[in-house]
Amino acid sequence: MVAFHQADRGKSGMASTRKSDANRRNAQSSTGPRTSAGKAAASGNSRKHGLNTPVSDHMLQVCMGENASLLKFARARSSSGDVADIVYALTAHARLRDHRAGLMQTIVSAGASDDIATEEILHEALDQLRRLETYERKSRSRLTRLLEDC
Repeated sequence: MVAFHQADRGKSGMASTRKSDANRRNAQSSTGPRTSAGKAAASGNSRKHGLNTPVSDHMLQVCMGENASLLKFARARSSSGDVADIVYALTAHARLRDHRAGLMQTIVSAGASDDIATEEILHEALDQLRRLETYERKSRSRLTRLLEDC
């Protein structure tokens, strides 16, 4: 794999032709599942924890109630008055917040015990918390973009 630095970018900040060509070559040799079994296993990765699944109508209604003032503000600023994307993003963000709270509760409970099995639970919860950060970052970015656009 070829590494490039800021010097490889032109004045416009775009990647140089040399870098673009290298990226194309690297993409040709990228790894991924090649067997049917590997592809089948990888296809379930995004559903492993349920954080990417669609939110329920009930969750949307709860979120609309919890964020009524924010949604009123967004409706007033939106040219179309449609804030469905914002409601969905808020609900997804709330789901992540609730998941984080559950993990934190597990960590606090496991931290109060000296049991070896509990130590494994603690390590697993900490690992999940670390992985959750990716989803939270994407969720915050999407929500910020939506609110800036209205």
